[in-house]
Amino acid sequence: MLQESLNEGLGSFAHDLGFRSLKVTILPKTENGVVKLLSFLHVTSPDVVIASSVIWVHQDDKNKTKYYVYVEKVDTSGSGIRRGIVRSWMHVLLNNIPLLQPSFFRKPKRQDTPGTRTKKGKNKKHGNRRSWDSAPNASEAKEGNGNGYADNENGIKMDEDAQPDPHQPKESTLESPVEGSENGSLEVQLHLCSKSHPQYLFPRSHANPKKVLAPDYKLCEWWKNILETVTGEHHYWFIPDAGVDMGAEFSSQQSSSENGVQWTKGYPYTSVSEIPQIFSDDPKARLLKSEDFDKKNSSLSQFWGRLAIGQECGIGKVVCFFVVTKIEAVQVNWQPVSQDEWTKVHNEMTDAGDYRDEEHVLKSSEKLVKQMKRVKNAQVFEIERDKTKSVNIASRKRPPTVVNDISNLLKKRKAN
Repeated sequence: MLQESLNEGLGSFAHDLGFRSLKVTILPKTENGVVKLLSFLHVTSPDVVIASSVIWVHQDDKNKTKYYVYVEKVDTSGSGIRRGIVRSWMHVLLNNIPLLQPSFFRKPKRQDTPGTRTKKGKNKKHGNRRSWDSAPNASEAKEGNGNGYADNENGIKMDEDAQPDPHQPKESTLESPVEGSENGSLEVQLHLCSKSHPQYLFPRSHANPKKVLAPDYKLCEWWKNILETVTGEHHYWFIPDAGVDMGAEFSSQQSSSENGVQWTKGYPYTSVSEIPQIFSDDPKARLLKSEDFDKKNSSLSQFWGRLAIGQECGIGKVVCFFVVTKIEAVQVNWQPVSQDEWTKVHNEMTDAGDYRDEEHVLKSSEKLVKQMKRVKNAQVFEIERDKTKSVNIASRKRPPTVVNDISNLLKKRKAN
């Protein structure tokens, strides 16, 4: 399903690239009950990374049929490849959020190993060793650490002395619509904070002349136009600073888009306690976790008022929060990549890379793609070219070849 949607949404761009292949690579990892999707849009021959995104997916701790999706970061490298391709990529990805098996959303549980217990629950013989009721992260369960897991070419496998994990899904790349998503029994809620920044993921890309840097209010419009194409029940937007003039695009309490989407100026919360605070990169979550804010005795208006004068959303900055309820998602039987592999790719992009100009984009992209290819369980999708726009290269008209005709000159010489 995701492959078909990518073909449909990006097929025309793949066609325009000619012999170069357009690909989407997704690296899912689990971390303390949250699935992080590190995604790349890139082309081959030569390898050039166009854009990248980091999206978090969290299963509600109490209601297991509810998921929260948070778009943490989206950034472009300044490759200069086809304007509009990132918008189409985001449209496809946000309309087909991959949901891993429920077992991967479970937080690791501490269990005492056999031996003498102390009053605090510690084990005198083995200390604080832990076992896991789901697939571990590489940072917690390294090869040979006694937790019974090791990495091989086929993904995560059990060690000889380990017991089978009943929650571990079988390896597969099959996809299927999320059960209950059509009748509303399962709810996936999308959250996004639009905040302009010269660069989020690609170092020195702010200096790249081919990178388009949108001011904060333009970025809000850009995201609003993309989210209008995301299928959902309700679409909300809210800018904490009421004094910001965003024009007609953000002026009315209720507005309809060209796609028929009804936008509501506001939020789907009735109290501060309903605001998700599970994503560390979300300014709302950071304020709620701050010791300076009394979330128990504060109203929603007090919360937004405090956010409007804070460092992240105040001082003339235009930051817009979006929420789309009951979006569509796709359940996938993917295996998560290891923490170590995920981090190596992420660091290769954000720490080792240099995207200041075309030459550096090529060099950094080559190293980044090589690192991506080393990752086991990476999900790679090659976009099929739009067949309706295919052109037979042999039939393309070429300009006539200019050949010097000397026949008349030879005739003149003979006449002389």
